[in-house]
Amino acid sequence: MKRIIICLTIVLVAVGYFLASPFVGLAHLRSAIDARNASALSERIDFQRLRNSLGQQIVSTYLKITGKSAQLGQLGTSIATSVGASMAEPLLADLVNPEMMLDLLSGSGISAASLQIPAGLGPFSKDALGSAWEIFINTEYGIGNFYIRLPTSTVATEQFRLRFQVLQWNWKITAIDLPERLRVELAKELQRRIG
Repeated sequence: MKRIIICLTIVLVAVGYFLASPFVGLAHLRSAIDARNASALSERIDFQRLRNSLGQQIVSTYLKITGKSAQLGQLGTSIATSVGASMAEPLLADLVNPEMMLDLLSGSGISAASLQIPAGLGPFSKDALGSAWEIFINTEYGIGNFYIRLPTSTVATEQFRLRFQVLQWNWKITAIDLPERLRVELAKELQRRIG
């Protein structure tokens, strides 16, 4: 009987840790953003995976707004999106770095010579997390993955969907699904750059 209780306790602690640990990682990320600590933020983001995710989204949207996805068809668009992410590399270099990610994630806006993103549009903008209940209903769990849609009080089409993965025993952002209007803005910027 004693062994069963010990085993159940271990299982309950493991499940509790599994459910709570992504929120601890989220709290560390939020602290880095609030403190504007680029070094701490770098520890919470896998920049290469994030760059790939954003590149595919931007190129896919670029193909849609230029009408090229209709010409290529579904398979051609899929291939072009994967291969064409290198077209977005100069834009991604401006966007996916610790300083710009602090601005984007905090919602303070980006106003660089080559890139403009309005203030107030960011997953950790003011009151983005909302109540504990709003946070809970905007999360999804997977094995080694955690997803959260932010800001919690915004409609789904305006939310960022952040994907966290366990890497080197820490929860890190590996992808951010951008809201449609931001994807369109970045795709238009890509169109301006490549003509």
